[in-house]
Amino acid sequence: MDCPSGSSRADVHARLRLGAHPMRRMKPSISRPRRLKPWRRRDALGRAARWVLRRRHVLMPTASFLAGCASYLLVERSAALAQGVALMVLASWIWILAEPLLSGLLHRFSKGRVSPALLRMVTQSLHQETLFFALPFVWAATHWQSGQPVFLTLVILAALATTIDRIYLDRICAVPWRALAFQAFCAFVAALVVVPLALHWDTQQALRMAGGLMLIGLLPALIQALRHLPPRRWSTATLALAALLGLGWLLRGGIPPVGIQSQQMRLTEAVSATLVPGAAIERITAEELRTSGMHAFASVRAPLGLRQPLVFEWRRNGQLVDRIPTTIEGGREAGFRTYSRKQHFPHDASGRWRIELRTADGQLVARADLQVSA
Repeated sequence: MDCPSGSSRADVHARLRLGAHPMRRMKPSISRPRRLKPWRRRDALGRAARWVLRRRHVLMPTASFLAGCASYLLVERSAALAQGVALMVLASWIWILAEPLLSGLLHRFSKGRVSPALLRMVTQSLHQETLFFALPFVWAATHWQSGQPVFLTLVILAALATTIDRIYLDRICAVPWRALAFQAFCAFVAALVVVPLALHWDTQQALRMAGGLMLIGLLPALIQALRHLPPRRWSTATLALAALLGLGWLLRGGIPPVGIQSQQMRLTEAVSATLVPGAAIERITAEELRTSGMHAFASVRAPLGLRQPLVFEWRRNGQLVDRIPTTIEGGREAGFRTYSRKQHFPHDASGRWRIELRTADGQLVARADLQVSA
């Protein structure tokens, strides 16, 4: 018998004695799934955690932005689910307000064993969550023919700053007053979104609450600044602060009415009993206007459970002529329909008329123009 190549005759006889013929086909072995040992499972979880931490600057903003979009789409369909998402943001908002106190307590009780960078990383993630969650609501409420895009730009820039460590850690957190101002701004934006969505307060109450919380967040920075000033300059600093607050209050109309979005606004001669508007009108003569009057129709979308007072402002050549109040209720996907009817016009009504739908604080919701010829 010929020997296979690479094998001696003695090796072949030994295999035959053991019953293992070299040409005999071996039975296929059944493969069983391997079970990871505990230490290997821990190592896999550690690798997954490290992968998430390395990419948290992308994963956290994306997840928060998607959660904000989902909550915005659900405000009319499921109040409980939308409020649940908003309450998660509310919890992070409370953390943001309490972060300076928590940082001091952690340093005191850990006696320096726990790095402040850990708390800073958590706060940075919550800033990302708050700003990216609020972004869809602010975007939807922004009226592009006003000063509201400026506030939207500030929110976008602040959200992007939280994703870049060289800006967030080296430029914002490195200076105490900048960190406190950024904290206060995040609390302001969070209150604008959470208060109408979770508490069903109107935009006027939400704006005042957001302003009050922003002042509370800025108090530590103001106290620290006063400590570095001589007492004779405290009155000047107080007047400057009061002037700054007054300027902010006058510019509150430039803040979008978060939670409210205009679906449509048109000027028409008639509105049916089922609140269906007629054809839109952009030009009309003064005689026709005095004879038939004019309707300002609007459809406004708002969160479920929100009752929001609004005002139709009729202006002629920039001068306020009339203010007609109305109230909308949220929860309709197509928007709550309302209108304002004006019948009394001056004898010379020619000129450019502008009808604006605003909140009680002057936040612009919708606008329509009418050219009246002599």
